[in-house]
Amino acid sequence: MDKNNFSGKVAGIQWNNALASNLLMLWFVFAIILFSFMLMVPVFAAVAVFSPDELQGLLHDQHTQIRILRNVIKMFVFTGAGILYFLYRDFERAEEMFEAEPLKLAHTDSFYKKLETLCISRGLPMPDLYLFSGSAINYMITALVLQGPRRKSKVILTEADLELEAPLQEALAAQIVQRIHSRDALFMTILSFMGFFPHHMRENAIPFIRVILQPFLMITDLIMTPFRNWIIGLRMAKLDVGSLELTKSKGPAHDLLSRLTSLDEVKEYYYEAYLPLFIARSEGPYRLRTLESS
Repeated sequence: MDKNNFSGKVAGIQWNNALASNLLMLWFVFAIILFSFMLMVPVFAAVAVFSPDELQGLLHDQHTQIRILRNVIKMFVFTGAGILYFLYRDFERAEEMFEAEPLKLAHTDSFYKKLETLCISRGLPMPDLYLFSGSAINYMITALVLQGPRRKSKVILTEADLELEAPLQEALAAQIVQRIHSRDALFMTILSFMGFFPHHMRENAIPFIRVILQPFLMITDLIMTPFRNWIIGLRMAKLDVGSLELTKSKGPAHDLLSRLTSLDEVKEYYYEAYLPLFIARSEGPYRLRTLESS
């Protein structure tokens, strides 16, 4: 396959996966709206039991409709503020959140040179590098990528990443650079909030309110779960294929995909809501088939 055909095929796969995952994100918008409506269910249920004649009037009451609309708006304000909070404030304290320490690699280090070369090829500044301090996750082949304001980015690596063979190190570096260059790191941050909306609601609600909201949050979470797994698979497959534009080598990319730690294993050490930020192996054969088809 010549270079133009290869680039066209890669671009096609990336476009299709990006379009599909962006459209699926609308399901989370629907789930948040549904959650807002569910908050009014106890009110309607109480009226139906104690004063059924007033239920019809309540449903058509302008004041009630405004209250429902306010609930919807509040949920979206909370979601938007939460995304901005993670993008900016939590970006600054990422090393504290994920228990990492600065990683000082020499310019002659193999991984540093590969990452720097790929960053230069995409006109990107080098990200700040960190190392997970937890002993268990350091045996895993994974990495976390965060993107912040003013073209800043942070990458948290494991000791196992730095011990990979040279071709696999380059494949991992390509995954990192592709996330930053394509701004998929920002997309994954939005996914980590919108797709895990019930988790963040529980974390921020006071205990009394948390108990009241729990049934509605459980239903919302059930609605969101299959779609967020689908989106993660699509988006990561897009990144796998995009990384080939940097390395032009499918073999190491294929080998890395089989060596990456699974998201389920990462979930044992970090909240599930942060899984989209990790370079890891998702379940199912879709990513492997997509990489092979490129």
